[in-house]
Amino acid sequence: LLQSDSRKLNALDRIIGYYQPTVNMPGVDLTQLVDGITYPNSTYLGNAFAPADEYTLDTILQDQPFYPTGINLKAVVWNGLTYVAGSDTTDYSSINISETAASWTINKLANQVINITDMIYTGENYIITTNNSATPILYSTNGFDWSVIYDYEPIVNVSALSLNGVVYNNGIYVAVGDNILTSAGLTAWAETYSFTSTVTTNVLNGVAYVSTSGFTGFVAVGAGQRIVNGIIVNVGIIFTSTDGYIWN
Repeated sequence: LLQSDSRKLNALDRIIGYYQPTVNMPGVDLTQLVDGITYPNSTYLGNAFAPADEYTLDTILQDQPFYPTGINLKAVVWNGLTYVAGSDTTDYSSINISETAASWTINKLANQVINITDMIYTGENYIITTNNSATPILYSTNGFDWSVIYDYEPIVNVSALSLNGVVYNNGIYVAVGDNILTSAGLTAWAETYSFTSTVTTNVLNGVAYVSTSGFTGFVAVGAGQRIVNGIIVNVGIIFTSTDGYIWN
């Protein structure tokens, strides 16, 4: 039992005050750093040890970087209380959340980079589009827990699906990229337009819902190619739809 005037207590204070462990070094745990320390009772300063918080003495805690590197923010939304942003890092994709836009928490979305392209908030759901064929569309109801949408009909080659943008209006979701997908219920998507040419390359980069004096509906824009007099020329692409299903 150590008394208050013991010089050994001063040594323990030095450990707590100056010992700064790095990778492959024991943590600031006196029972690991100094031989002979035991807690003979089940209470400490009048408080019982919580069994769920106890670690065995041979537990090795793995170090984890506090901040990822190479953060590339792709899109951000405001839900009325917090900012929610999607980003790609050098090693994985993440969701970043902040109430003030000054300090952010980073939550891993995928263990690999999925190339996030767009993000929207409808008031009830968050939707993310990506260039990753395994996870082209993800959705969440709270911004923390995300699910992948797998129901794409009647698309045959889902492995080639790559999306660049998404928009929502009045119950209708529209996502664009290598083709156009439309959904009325979020979980099931139908291909409402596809590029059929095997000679030219076409892609849609973004989509919006607009209301003007001349047109009200969905507008998708991108870049493509046309064959003019036997020569392939680059052109801009604009598609419009009043309902999200029939495109001109």
